[in-house]
Amino acid sequence: MKILTISKLKDTTMTLPPTVLLPIMEASAVEMNKQKKEGKILEWYYSPGTFQNFVILDYDSADQWAKDQTKIPILMFCDSEVYPLADYEPYLKNMLEVLRASAKTMPGAPK
Repeated sequence: MKILTISKLKDTTMTLPPTVLLPIMEASAVEMNKQKKEGKILEWYYSPGTFQNFVILDYDSADQWAKDQTKIPILMFCDSEVYPLADYEPYLKNMLEVLRASAKTMPGAPK
């Protein structure tokens, strides 16, 4: 299952003293690199204009993803949006099949 997450540091995060924030960021970087090597983090992008991170993850279960996310301490200082992703081609194929079947039930539709 692929997952898109959009995370942004909470405004208060940058008010932490560097001596507090540095070990949090270092521990997070170690774990993120580990998960990338394991193939769990597929892509990771940062937008300097918005201070947001965009991450595409690949997990077999939401339970495993939730467990791994607790290993990245900086995420406790972020607001995040999470979107499950599906391949577009199978979705489109299914949608077209449903629409074709529905169209046949309309009055005056060719049989």
